[in-house]
Amino acid sequence: MTFSNLSLSEVLDDLGSRFIINVPDEELASIERICFQIEQAHWYYEDFVREENPRLPSFSLKSFWPNPTFASSESPLFKHCPLLHEWAEVHEKAFDDFMKYKFRVPVCGAIVINEDLDQVLLVKGWNSRNWTFPRGKINKGEKELKCACMSGNTVVPNRDGDLENGIVIHEFGHGVSNRLTGGPHNSGCLAWGESGGMGEGWGDVWATIFRHRTADRAHRDYGPWHMGKYANGGSTGIRKYPYSPDVDVNPSTYSFLNHQGYWGVHAKGEVWAAILLEVYWNLIDELGWTTHC
Repeated sequence: MTFSNLSLSEVLDDLGSRFIINVPDEELASIERICFQIEQAHWYYEDFVREENPRLPSFSLKSFWPNPTFASSESPLFKHCPLLHEWAEVHEKAFDDFMKYKFRVPVCGAIVINEDLDQVLLVKGWNSRNWTFPRGKINKGEKELKCACMSGNTVVPNRDGDLENGIVIHEFGHGVSNRLTGGPHNSGCLAWGESGGMGEGWGDVWATIFRHRTADRAHRDYGPWHMGKYANGGSTGIRKYPYSPDVDVNPSTYSFLNHQGYWGVHAKGEVWAAILLEVYWNLIDELGWTTHC
């Protein structure tokens, strides 16, 4: 869909569906988890929706919470979505508790310096005034070293993803899947949620299939295939698991989408790609494989 001609009320209906109504139950189990979903909805609204429809008002994260001065047709997401109504009257406390909760969430990052030890990498949010070291939230079961490597490029010297075939093919795949799914006037159709995960997964599938070589033909011995291993320098690349039909290498199943840390589009895409690649490998087992298309 396109947001260019939608009213604020219609946009909030869409955001509620994307970020609240259709998320796993565990993401709605506490006000803190719900607030994380609202934060993602706010990012999506400011970064993507308003780019298509600049007539819509801009909100800070705090003003995205319900404001009693708004008319019902103009209320931000927290008051607009029925599933959130039970917290509408305590929105200020919910926001304050959420900000305190965020400071308690464990994070891990990296201090990235050059060889001469006279330059350091600093980052900041798109609307922030403060600079800090690159860091990210530690997902459940994630090792601190992997979290740090994902937060800052620790490969020395830096490796450009433009030089890694899998990344280039993956990004090209976005151009194909966006236009095949939404058409030339709705190329943002795979931007978030389940649809965004499908777009990311299709990119990984093409990147894996197009790199398939004759040497990889051995029966049920495909891969493991990594995404971003060269650019990232880590043992598993930029995905949680390399792609492989061996469940000891990649245990991903559809049920993983109910796990904590699998709401983002790239994590969803890993599961979607693993499912599609299982079909691909089964077709090879049944029909064979050739270098000729």
